Amino acid sequence: MFINQISSLKSLDISPDGITDLISLQSNLKSLALEYCNKDIIRIITPSLIKSSLTITKLVFIDTANSPLSFISTFINLQELILHLDPDDPNAEGAFEGFGQLQYIKFPTIENFITKFSKS
Repeated sequence: MFINQISSLKSLDISPDGITDLISLQSNLKSLALEYCNKDIIRIITPSLIKSSLTITKLVFIDTANSPLSFISTFINLQELILHLDPDDPNAEGAFEGFGQLQYIKFPTIENFITKFSKS
C-alpha cells in the first residue's frame, strides 16, 4: 500500500531517495517542513518538490544551511514561507545560498514570510 494522501509532511529521518519517493507519491501535499537538510539533499529532492509546487501552500526550512532557494519561485500558490536558522550552526554564515534572489521572486498569494535567526 502506498501513502499518497498526506497533506502535511515534516522531513523524516530517511534517505534522500526515500523522501523523494514519498513526496512524488503525494497528490495533495499542502505543507512541507524540511529540517537539517544540507544543499545536496535539497538538490536531490527539488525535482519532487517542483512536481508538488501547485498544491504546496506552506514551506518551512529549519536549519537547512547552504540550501539553494531559487526553486521556491515555482510555488505559485505559496501562502506561508518560513526560513529558520540557528546562529550556532557552523554553516550559518553562508546559510541560505541565494537568499538575495528571493527579493526578485513574486509570490502572488503569500500571506506570511517569516525569517528567524535564533537557536532551535
